[in-house]
Amino acid sequence: SGGVSQKIEAVVNKEELAAMKAQVKAIHIDPEVEHYMIELVAATRDPAAYGLEEIAEYIQFGASPRVSIDMFKTVRAMAFLRGKDFVTPVDVAYVAKELMRHRIVLSYEAEAEGITTDELIAKILMAVPIP
Repeated sequence: SGGVSQKIEAVVNKEELAAMKAQVKAIHIDPEVEHYMIELVAATRDPAAYGLEEIAEYIQFGASPRVSIDMFKTVRAMAFLRGKDFVTPVDVAYVAKELMRHRIVLSYEAEAEGITTDELIAKILMAVPIP
């Protein structure tokens, strides 16, 4: 095949990778921040319970509870990459947008009105109290 051959060099070895995984697992998440993550996901399934009656008709299916598990892992990784040993609500808000965007199924009404999941997530982030 006339392609250029390049040598790929390891950036980290297995031991370093294992150490980084352990550091990520050790990142602290305050119980109030944990609760915040769970509430954000719950608000996608029952917006009216969070004072978001106006968006309830636009969500056919909200994010599953498994998204909370993904969020716990992702916010820890985000904090690690930012050089922190704890998770902040800002980390959660950033990750929530990325994770929930593909987990919310819009209703026909939302599609017809051109409403996006990003718009709904923004409203949820504004409604759920930040710890």
